[in-house]
Amino acid sequence: MTIETMRWHEAVNVHYDQDFRRQGLVALVRNDVIGPRVLDMRCITGSLAVELAAAGMEVMALDGYEGAVHRTNELARTRGVRTPLAQLWDLTGLVDRVGERRFETVLCLDVLNHVKDDHKTVAEISRVLVEHGRLILVVPAFPALLGKRDRSLGHLRRYTKSGLRYLLERHGLTVQSLRYWNFTALPLFALIERGLRARLSDQFRYGWWGLFGSLPNRLLGWWYRVVENHLRFPCGLSLVAIAHKEHGSPSVRKPR
Repeated sequence: MTIETMRWHEAVNVHYDQDFRRQGLVALVRNDVIGPRVLDMRCITGSLAVELAAAGMEVMALDGYEGAVHRTNELARTRGVRTPLAQLWDLTGLVDRVGERRFETVLCLDVLNHVKDDHKTVAEISRVLVEHGRLILVVPAFPALLGKRDRSLGHLRRYTKSGLRYLLERHGLTVQSLRYWNFTALPLFALIERGLRARLSDQFRYGWWGLFGSLPNRLLGWWYRVVENHLRFPCGLSLVAIAHKEHGSPSVRKPR
């Protein structure tokens, strides 16, 4: 992964508010955020960061793409939120960037699979959390599904449940909840990426449905908010973890 790859991806998806996956993900994690101070490590369109700030939380938003930072700050201004809310970040030196023991919640949504050293990043996340602070983390699941789309977007890895739990616990974070999410897209992704060895297009996520317009995206957005977010399927393309910071770093056994 390079930061340039991530910026290229952000340059595309930052302009599309009809991304049903992102809408569903924001709805999923919103009610688990605790305040008053929140760090959003990848704000993209700024919808979640601005919503939290408008609700009275003290939010710091980061992103690797300058356009996402600008869009987030523009959205904040339209909502009467003090700016700058968002800042540019190159995915390195998190503690130096934001300081230690500052946040009650850290949102790390689709970030960890982009960084070269995920252990170092999780260790830094633990340091920026206050005692008993909360991490809300989303990563891609099933290493065997790592394919052409992942590589084109700079995704370095996918995770197993046991591997993700070990990673978090290794750095003093106690896992409260760990679930699969995005079951709906799993069969299609597996068929195209692993079965046909092709790249799954992102067009359907951004509402490029030709004659159908944005209707399929609106229907899928409803499905994710009402079904995906409330039923715990036995598998899915993503893993969603909620963990809190404990005192010290307990010794844990590495998964086989």
